[in-house]
Amino acid sequence: MTGGNAGLFNFEVRARRAGGKNPPMDRHPVGAVLPSGRSAAAFHNVTNLSTGTDSVKTIEQWLGEYSLSHRNPVNKTLHWICIPPIVLAALGMFRALPFGGALVNGASVAAALMFAYYLLLSWRLALGAAAVLLALYGVADLSWRELGRAHLPAMLGLFGAAWAGQFAGHHLEGAKPSFFKDLQFLLIGPLWLLAAVYRRLDLPLRQPAPG
Repeated sequence: MTGGNAGLFNFEVRARRAGGKNPPMDRHPVGAVLPSGRSAAAFHNVTNLSTGTDSVKTIEQWLGEYSLSHRNPVNKTLHWICIPPIVLAALGMFRALPFGGALVNGASVAAALMFAYYLLLSWRLALGAAAVLLALYGVADLSWRELGRAHLPAMLGLFGAAWAGQFAGHHLEGAKPSFFKDLQFLLIGPLWLLAAVYRRLDLPLRQPAPG
């Protein structure tokens, strides 16, 4: 246990001895700062670990947190423009890796891993993502077969240009990209777009609760 976490753990133990129970969590909002200078978010993480509380995020939580830094209309439009080319370029670069064959290769493995991750969050969104990933994989594979040596430079150029658009949007937003906080947001971005389509079509993201 690191020094910071040990200090927070000792704080919790002292509180338990004093009151006989965990300190009320609503006294320390996640965005607050404790008197010691440590963030309340870190305190929540430690108490979750010590009490066995499940802290795995739901798809709604991931999308909600992602939306916090994607409110500016121009930034949102740029994400609609730039995220699909980023995924395409990433698959194209994986397709250029020198292993595998027509079906099993760097791009197909990457797409399968993305699908598996999405399946853990929402099987309904994963089905839509599968169709999109299949289409983008087809374009990436066609580019690899038809462009030859020009394929990789084209994918690198597309990747760089699309990310330039993303960062321009976040500059206008005045907020850092979400993946600066957690790299998983790199995979949440495409789902954020797909979830907007689902909402427009009035499709649920997850199985409705019974009753």
